[in-house]
Amino acid sequence: MKNVVHFVLVLLAASCGSCASTTPVPDPAPTPDPSADVYEAACSNLATWGCSEGLADNCADTIKKTQEGGLVDLKPSCLANAKSVGEIQACGSVECVASTVESAATCANACANLKKLGCKEGVDTSCTPTCQKMVAKKIVTVPLSCLAKAKTKAAARACGGVDCP
Repeated sequence: MKNVVHFVLVLLAASCGSCASTTPVPDPAPTPDPSADVYEAACSNLATWGCSEGLADNCADTIKKTQEGGLVDLKPSCLANAKSVGEIQACGSVECVASTVESAATCANACANLKKLGCKEGVDTSCTPTCQKMVAKKIVTVPLSCLAKAKTKAAARACGGVDCP
């Protein structure tokens, strides 16, 4: 009997001689969720550059739920900080396709929205002609769709180009 037990142990040792020792691998550290402001900033920037993805009323909520649900990394910080359509597309999480809303956004409706929000720029009677001049001469990039869709003064300020106190 002693020989049988010895034989089984030798057989087990021989068959597991090539077994690697297993060292537990720690789980990767979870990446912290970005602040809620980055979702709004990402949507505002997407809208500023005319990306249809940023024009939906629920844009920030959609990005937040997707990001925090761990479904896909939409890279909201990258989207918020992109300085061009090319940079937005380079983030790799949205296509940034032109929107029909972008082409419909005009200086008149951007100024009307700023006026509705109580921004001094919208109340100024020269808002529309000044805006049209800047757009025509390409003096600066005017984020028309963002300004036209802003729902708060803070959102209008986030578009850029207005103080909206």
